[in-house]
Amino acid sequence: MVRGQRMPEADADQLRVIGEKIRTSRRAMLSVEAFAEASGVSVGQISRIENGTGNPSVESLLRVITALGYDMADILEPEVSDRTVVVRSDERRTFSSETTPYSIELILPTMSGDMSVTYCEEQPGEIRNADSTIDGDVLYFVIDGTMDIEKDGHTYRLGPGDALLVGFPHRNTVVGDTVVKTVQMFRVGGLMNE
Repeated sequence: MVRGQRMPEADADQLRVIGEKIRTSRRAMLSVEAFAEASGVSVGQISRIENGTGNPSVESLLRVITALGYDMADILEPEVSDRTVVVRSDERRTFSSETTPYSIELILPTMSGDMSVTYCEEQPGEIRNADSTIDGDVLYFVIDGTMDIEKDGHTYRLGPGDALLVGFPHRNTVVGDTVVKTVQMFRVGGLMNE
């Protein structure tokens, strides 16, 4: 493409799809201001990338993708709604970021999209503060152990087989001397907002 020449519509469409994936994933973790600080990319450039209106450098795009904790394939992988995906327990990818400093395992193959499903283990005595900048909520399903989840002055004690749908921010505390094992389903914007 020659400088100043309009981008072909097919390329512009691809940039919009990539931008939407980045926006959806970023909103699940950080405000645009906090994300700009974490990635080293300006708020304006992030906005252009997310809207598919900019022509980001490869370096800017890689900074954004890395700050999300992704590989390039996570963003470029096409969305196929009718495919069947098997994720074996010993092949789950791990994920962590600046806002999620502990490691979680992805049950779905990526964290891009409106929904993510993860498997987490929390150690006895561990306390996790769920970030207040996240726009959405999470469904916790406890497989093993006991945990307290504090939200708005209320404490909910969960044991094996219990589930709780809760918005952000909230705090998790492992109770007792057993590792807490959970499956967590998060959706941007929140299940509770529908």
